[in-house]
Amino acid sequence: MLFSGCIMLMANSCADEKMELEATSEISAELVDFTHTSNNYNFAVNLSVKSDNEKIEIADNNVEYVFTDATGNEITKETVTVDGNPVTADGITSYLTKCTLSEYNFNHDSAKLIVKARVRAVAGEGYVSEWFDYASGAIDLYGLRPFADLGLSVMWSTDDLADSNGEILSAWATTNDMTGMPANISGTQFDPALYDLGNYIGVRRTPTLDEYLELFDEKNCDWTTVIDDGADFAYSTFTSKKSGQSVKFKISVAFGAKTQFWTATFDQGTGLPVAIEFEAVGASVNIRTVECDPSMKLHRHTVLKGNN
Repeated sequence: MLFSGCIMLMANSCADEKMELEATSEISAELVDFTHTSNNYNFAVNLSVKSDNEKIEIADNNVEYVFTDATGNEITKETVTVDGNPVTADGITSYLTKCTLSEYNFNHDSAKLIVKARVRAVAGEGYVSEWFDYASGAIDLYGLRPFADLGLSVMWSTDDLADSNGEILSAWATTNDMTGMPANISGTQFDPALYDLGNYIGVRRTPTLDEYLELFDEKNCDWTTVIDDGADFAYSTFTSKKSGQSVKFKISVAFGAKTQFWTATFDQGTGLPVAIEFEAVGASVNIRTVECDPSMKLHRHTVLKGNN
């Protein structure tokens, strides 16, 4: 996403206050990379300048990332330092900046980003302009947590959900009292994808058993697991026959190991929640449904919230 603006910078000589240099500089901010790892959001932005001047200086080499909600209200802001020396190509000088936010200080699945910097033009022989406060337009940040579109009823997250301490495993609900528990807790106050995120604002939720079965259906996805000799972990990969996109589940392949993921489905007959279990058997993997004590700590994947 790219936002730019033209500014007029008046460059004054330190040696001769009467001498002025007038130049136009076009400054733009572009989100060039975004990843989500271990419940951190990682952003990389290029602040680029197309100018008649020899270069543009950024005050203290600092750039400010301002994150807002959809209505423009500020959520948080971070000051970051320009990452290394600027790169110039085709008359455009680019300054790379990076920012990492913890998901637990930034519980949004969508937001907007405004990039700010204090800049001035430098035009040779000590000619410099006044400082100028640049602010980009609002860059939309859709689907901050990466999801794969498999062409199914829901979109699947591409990584496990961790808690505020970075722990992957989590209990099923906020209570062990299952009295009156609904058959589907997805998106409710009991949902393990939501309850440990504080004042979470977003759209993800724990998938139901039916949504898992849709993913596993061979009419929808191809399933592969590559187990290397001596490896402790492998990835079970489901690749959509409709879109070609994939979702991976990291599973233990140690002898006798079983890796379990919570569903949002509660069996009201047995009074236990349902989980999906991956079991490595030699060079192959079996998948089955199991019922577990809700206090057990299991893995979690998520899907985009909806009425499916």
